[in-house]
Amino acid sequence: MLNFEGLQAHVTLESALKIQQENIRATKMNQRELTKILSKKINLPAKKTRKLIESFGDVISLAVSKGEKVTYSNFGTFYLVNYPSKVINHPIFGKKKRTVMLATNVVKWMPSDSIKDLVNHHLQTENVTTFGAAKTIREAKKKAGIAEYKALDISKAEHSALIEIQKKEKEPAPEEEITEIPIRVIKKDWTDLPITHLDTPVRRTTPFTRALSQVEYIDLSKIQIPSTILCLVPKEIAHRTKVVPIDLKDEILIIGMTDPTDHEALDTIKKLVRKQISPRLISEKDLTQILNRYDMLGIESAQATTKPAETRQIDWKKTTPVSRVINLILKRAVREQATMIHFDTEDDDIVVRFRIGDQLLDKASLSKSLHQKVLAHFKRLVDQSEEKNGVTRQLFSLNVAGVPEEFELIGITAVDGEKIVIKTKNRLKELKKLTEIGFRDRDYQAIIENAPRPGVNLITGQEDVGRAGMFYALADFYRDQNLHVVTLEKSPALAVSGVSQIDMNKIPGFDLNATISTLAAFDCDVLMLDSIPGAEIFNQILTLFAEKIIVISVEAYDSITAITTLLGTGINPAVFAKKLNLILASKEISRLCPHCRELVKIDSKTVRQIRDILADLPADERARLRRLGSHFYQGQGCKKCNGSGHIGNTMMLELLVANEKIRDLIADDFDAEKIRKEALKNHFTTYAQDGIIIALIGEVAISDVLPEIK
Repeated sequence: MLNFEGLQAHVTLESALKIQQENIRATKMNQRELTKILSKKINLPAKKTRKLIESFGDVISLAVSKGEKVTYSNFGTFYLVNYPSKVINHPIFGKKKRTVMLATNVVKWMPSDSIKDLVNHHLQTENVTTFGAAKTIREAKKKAGIAEYKALDISKAEHSALIEIQKKEKEPAPEEEITEIPIRVIKKDWTDLPITHLDTPVRRTTPFTRALSQVEYIDLSKIQIPSTILCLVPKEIAHRTKVVPIDLKDEILIIGMTDPTDHEALDTIKKLVRKQISPRLISEKDLTQILNRYDMLGIESAQATTKPAETRQIDWKKTTPVSRVINLILKRAVREQATMIHFDTEDDDIVVRFRIGDQLLDKASLSKSLHQKVLAHFKRLVDQSEEKNGVTRQLFSLNVAGVPEEFELIGITAVDGEKIVIKTKNRLKELKKLTEIGFRDRDYQAIIENAPRPGVNLITGQEDVGRAGMFYALADFYRDQNLHVVTLEKSPALAVSGVSQIDMNKIPGFDLNATISTLAAFDCDVLMLDSIPGAEIFNQILTLFAEKIIVISVEAYDSITAITTLLGTGINPAVFAKKLNLILASKEISRLCPHCRELVKIDSKTVRQIRDILADLPADERARLRRLGSHFYQGQGCKKCNGSGHIGNTMMLELLVANEKIRDLIADDFDAEKIRKEALKNHFTTYAQDGIIIALIGEVAISDVLPEIK
C-alpha cells in the first residue's frame, strides 16, 4: 500500500482543494481551468503544472491497477473494488430476459473525515490535508457556529422515550403517499465494502446507469437521420467524442450521446457547430449504428433511391467515382467481418451482398450502368489474371482505412455476363506472444521446457492465419531466448524484429538447396520454414542441422495428421521420429458475440461427455477447471452480430509433446490411434479439451465445440 505522508512538491492537494473551494459556485472545472488556476496559485508555469497533475494521476493509476491502496493523509484513499460476474434481469425487458453482467474492477475514492466535514458544512480553510487537520477543522466549525455532536450516556427509560418519539415522527399522515427509497448501507470499515443487492423495486426511467433525470432518452432504432444533419458533425469528431447529431430545430442542435455528463465532449461540439446544443441520451447500439453510417455518408448524399431505409439499399449516381464506391464497399466489408462480397445483376441494378457467417445479406445497390466500370476497376487492381475453365482468380492488396488488406478476385463467365465475387483474406495483422494466442499454464510450461531443445517442432492447422500466428509467435519466443533465428518464407505476413527473415519469392532464381547449405555455416540456432520442403531437402536439413532447432509449418487438420502429412513426402520415418520434440496445432472457431450471449443449460448426456474428455487431463488441471464452474453460454443473435450470435473467430489449440514411446511408434509402425493414446498419457492437450476450457471461460459456445468433439 502506498502512503503519501507529507508529500513535498511545488503543487499540493491543499492548494488544489483551496482552489476548488474558491470556485465552489462553478458548475464544472476542466483540466485546462484547473491547470491555469493552480499554476497561478503556486507560481509555476502552466506546462510544468499540467505535468505535475498528470504525474500524480499516473502514480495513482499504476498503483491502483496493481491492486494497491493509495492513501494520502487526511485527503482520502484510492482503491480497487472487484464486482464478480452475476446474472441479472435485463434493464429493459426485466424478468423476461436474463443477462450476464461480467466481472469488473472499479476504482473508488474514499474521502477522509476532514474532507467530508469540509464539504458537508461548506467550510473554507487551508491545510486540511496536513497533520493536525482535524483540529483546524474543529476550530473552523466552532468559528462558524457549528456544534460538535457527541454521544451521551442516557438511562434505559430515556432511551425508550426517545424510541417512542422517533416512531411517532416516522408515522406518515393518512393522506401522504408512502414512497420506498432504496438506500445502500456502507460498512464503517471501507476496506470491506459489500456488493449490495437491492430487492426494493426501483423506478426505471431509462435503461442506463449513467442517465441524468433532466436528460431525455430517445430511441433512434426507428429514426432515419438525414445526411444533411449528420454532416454538421465531422466523422472524426463524432467517433472521438461519441456524439452524433440528431436534429436541428430553431437553431438548436439536438445531439445524442451515451454519457450526457461528458462536459468536454459537449464543449467540443458547441465550439464546432457554434449553435446551442440540447443533449439526448441514446443507447450504445444506436450510437454504433449511426457512426457506421458515416462511412457511407458521402455516397448517401448523392443517392436517388426510393427504397425503404430498413433495407439499407444505396443507389449510386454516375457522378460518384467508381474507385470511391469500391473502397467504401471493401471498407464496410472488412469492418463487418464479411468473408465474401457478391456483385449480382438483377433487373436494372447490381446488388451488393455480404457473406457474414452463414448468411448472405443485401448491403447496397448500384446502377447497372456501372457494371462494366466496376469490372474494369477490379481488373486494374490485379497485375495478372489467371483464367482457367472460365474461372478467373487473382490476389490483390488494397489500403482500407489506412490498413493494408488482402483480397481475392473470383470471376466467372455466366450466360447473362461476367460475374465477380471478392473474397476477403483473413491476414495476420499483429505479432502475439504464445500466451496471447492461448497457450496457458501447463501447456506454456511444456513449450518452455521442450521448444528450446535441438530437434524438430511442427506447427500445423488448416487456416493460414492460425499457422502464421503461431509461426511468428514461436520465432519471437526463440528471439527472447537470445537465439539466432532464420526463417525461409514465401511472402512474409509480418516483420519480426531481431529475426532474419528471407523472402524466397523476392529472390530471383532462389535455390533452396544451396541456401540450406549456406545457412548451416551461418551460425544459425533456429531454422524455420513456412512450408514442407521436398524429401531430399528435408533429409539434408536433418543432417546439417542435427544439433539445431528446426521448425516446419505443415498444413493439416491436427497434430496426428501433421505427422501423416510429413511422412507422406517420403522422408525417413526413423530419422524424423528421433528428432521430433513437440507439435503445436490450431483450429479456427467462431467467437461468441459479447453483446447477446446468455447462459445456457446443457443436458446430462453432454455433461458426461465433457467429463470423459477432461478426464485425460492431470488431476491438478481438472481441479483448476472446477474453479471455473460449469457455466456455458450461447449467442442469442442481435444487430451487432447480424443475428448470428457470433462476432469474429478465435482459436482452439492442441499441444503434443513427444516422448520415447511416441517416437518408437512413429518409426516402427505408424498407428494414429496408438500414438493418440500414448500422447494422452504423456502430454497431449486436444482441440476438444481446449475448446471446453474456452467455452467455460465464455469465449465460445459449447454447441460449436461439440461437433469438434465428435
